[in-house]
Amino acid sequence: MPTMQTKIGRETMKAVIIAGGMGTRLESATPKILHKIGKATILDHQIRHLTENGITQIYLSLGYNNQQVIDYVQKHYYNKNIHFIVEQEPSGTGGFLKLMKNIFL
Repeated sequence: MPTMQTKIGRETMKAVIIAGGMGTRLESATPKILHKIGKATILDHQIRHLTENGITQIYLSLGYNNQQVIDYVQKHYYNKNIHFIVEQEPSGTGGFLKLMKNIFL
């Protein structure tokens, strides 16, 4: 089965995972992205799906409790090309996309 990379015909496929929210409704100190669905975290599911489909660079948009996510990624995905973008002041999805335009355009 061809990957997304071969279908599109680009050398480098990039993806963004927006994971900076506080998760207020979850009432948990754990970042939303690190909550488990089955035996794997939401982040694990996302990274697996992206890499299986030809994504070679992943950008994580982080805000609230970002160090937990950074530590998790560095421990479990040290061999992947994952970059961290940490917003010190929450600016929402639009603010993050504005930061990312130079990377993707």
